[in-house]
Amino acid sequence: MSEGINLLLDKNKNAHKNKEIIKALRITSVISLFLVAFFSILVFLLKLQSPLTNLQNEEQDTLSKISVLHPKAARLFLASDRIKNISEIISRRPDFEKRIAIILKAIPNDVSLSTFNIDNKNVSIVATSSSLSSIGQMLDNLVAMVGSKELFNKINLQGLTVDGANGSYRISIEAILL
Repeated sequence: MSEGINLLLDKNKNAHKNKEIIKALRITSVISLFLVAFFSILVFLLKLQSPLTNLQNEEQDTLSKISVLHPKAARLFLASDRIKNISEIISRRPDFEKRIAIILKAIPNDVSLSTFNIDNKNVSIVATSSSLSSIGQMLDNLVAMVGSKELFNKINLQGLTVDGANGSYRISIEAILL
């Protein structure tokens, strides 16, 4: 029973336990302090040796080079876009060269063309020659193209004039293309 009455002994045990806990907390806090300091210094040293600053400098250099090349790239893009659009227009456009070549084969050498107009549907020709037989041969060749459905659907003779002073003949033809 005397042990139950003596309260000082329990205080010493509690004080001793509290001192142990405080001592452990101090050691833990000092170790934590040193660990934080160590990792801070380690991060600082790694940052100094990291290639990040070099990468940032390279990025700035590259951006400055790109900004210099930007107008050139824009002009190049614009030119390539124009070329693409022109190619599309040319591919959709009727092939007049072949049609013109076929028509010119039908015209004799001594017949000269005064006017030659061609579009998607019509051809108009005004030709002159000193020989009426050459004009007739040209007209026969063009009419044969209508019969064979080679190039023309229909030919209209607009006019035939004779210039007595020069001794030349002038023919005007309108043709409808296939």
